[in-house]
Amino acid sequence: MPRIAPSQSIAFDILDWIFFNQLLISHILQDEEKAWLRDLVDELREAVSQTGAIGIEAERLKHAVLCLLEVRLSEIQEKANHDHSIALPPDLTPKTVRDVIGHTSNVFQAMVLALCGKTDGIASGTVAGIFNRLMGKFSQSDSMAGHRLAERALLMEYPCAALDFFLWMAGHGIISSKKCDPEKASLRAYKMPVARIGMLCELETIRNWMMNATCCTIKDETVLQQSEELSENAVNALLERLSFYKKLTHAKSVSMLAYLRSNFESPEKATAFLVNFGKIWKRSRIIDRTQAGWIGMLGAGMVQTCREEMPGKPLYVENDNRGTVTDVISKKLRAAGCTVSGRTVYESHQLLANHIRPRLEHYQRTRRVLARVLPSAYPDIAYDMTVVAAMA
Repeated sequence: MPRIAPSQSIAFDILDWIFFNQLLISHILQDEEKAWLRDLVDELREAVSQTGAIGIEAERLKHAVLCLLEVRLSEIQEKANHDHSIALPPDLTPKTVRDVIGHTSNVFQAMVLALCGKTDGIASGTVAGIFNRLMGKFSQSDSMAGHRLAERALLMEYPCAALDFFLWMAGHGIISSKKCDPEKASLRAYKMPVARIGMLCELETIRNWMMNATCCTIKDETVLQQSEELSENAVNALLERLSFYKKLTHAKSVSMLAYLRSNFESPEKATAFLVNFGKIWKRSRIIDRTQAGWIGMLGAGMVQTCREEMPGKPLYVENDNRGTVTDVISKKLRAAGCTVSGRTVYESHQLLANHIRPRLEHYQRTRRVLARVLPSAYPDIAYDMTVVAAMA
């Protein structure tokens, strides 16, 4: 088996990250959570349209507003935590804590606006105007829907963003498989969600910088106390991940990576962007598939939507699969340049239902608990606890 290049490895890490969010939207969020998120995305799209922004400029504007909303929602949650559940030292008042939380939030938002202005010339006043309009209506959110809002909203607006990213990678030659035609893939990949994924990568580096700048600390015992009973290997894996975050906190400096429109214009620039991002970002995959195996898994991720569009149709029929849900998905993927059988889609769907979904549900439970003890704007510790530890 040929050795996987660093750019390919980080590309699949990103693909897993985006697909994880896709599965959360389609399989885990409750109806009211989806409705809240869908309404926010619709109003954001309308507000951006009214500015006259189109293409990548519109995506950058939406991304910036979502980042500001995410940070502010996290601030509201963190202040509520300190108001109701966290004991303070005698010399520290609740007002001081709230002031520090508010200042940290302001710094985070300022860094987002600075990079957006530098990379795409987005006016901070335009972003702030849309942010204020939406914050007035969407200031109350569930801990699942509002947490990592920029990620969740991307998948609500572009449900096939993971597939688009996969096709884009294949079209650029970053990944290669006999089961994927790069020319067809390049034509079918939708560029807007791919650009937004690049912006999410940029946001992750801002999170790292914020951890370093604010000396944000995540205590081992705080996380382990919230865990379900873990094996020794699982505890060690989780502590190893926490040590990575501590290094960010105590490093002399932490690099940020700005997403530029030109980053994804050529294979060479895209590869360089991915390699540089991989040097400062760490993730364990919830789904670890081969390049060919990912095609079936992406097809499995389409089952939920396809079933809604084809009520009453069977998922898979062994003897004659024509006209089934998996058959339709197979044909859609073939049209995009990916060769996959209905049976492979079905088998991937079974893997998703039997092995991946329980981890997603565990993540949901853990996230709701941690929302009361950890700020949400920094590392997604709930993911580390339910995926990194579970895979140890």
